[in-house]
Amino acid sequence: MPQTPSKDDIANLALFPRVDLKNIALVNQASQALAALDALQDLSALGFDTESKPTFVAGEVSTGPHVVQFATADTTYVFQL
Repeated sequence: MPQTPSKDDIANLALFPRVDLKNIALVNQASQALAALDALQDLSALGFDTESKPTFVAGEVSTGPHVVQFATADTTYVFQL
């Protein structure tokens, strides 16, 4: 079973180049979601992230995630949920 890299291992990785703004796609229509699926489904690796609105009161339950992002080496797809 693979081990999780240490903080030092992660800190020693090369920086990943920034995705150019023109290659960030906001996905808010079914046709765009299908195009994103087509671009992403056969990749061997991709980045994944979620974002949620913060909670400010103790015991408050988050209603998120509110945004999901999938990224390739050169394109990011942002899904607002």
